[in-house]
Amino acid sequence: MAKTAYVPFDEGVRKAIAQAAEDHGLEHVSLLSGAGHDAQEIAALCPTAMIFVRGECDGISHNRREYSTPPQACAHGVDVLATTLLRLANQH
Repeated sequence: MAKTAYVPFDEGVRKAIAQAAEDHGLEHVSLLSGAGHDAQEIAALCPTAMIFVRGECDGISHNRREYSTPPQACAHGVDVLATTLLRLANQH
């Protein structure tokens, strides 16, 4: 099994995501993901963070039951992503 270094995500992007969630009246938490993601590599190139949406199967991933995420949760994730991108684009 490969070991990869912990990659802290950009504080500014994380704050923008949290603010976007609040703008949409959504609950949010900051968490550490121990999983490997493309974002680990992208973080070396630009400010990076991730948005996770809640599923209905106790947080499992890479499992058929993972596809139980309610459509509304996916829509909320898209709303948060779009608002975050607009906020970050308007900062520069």
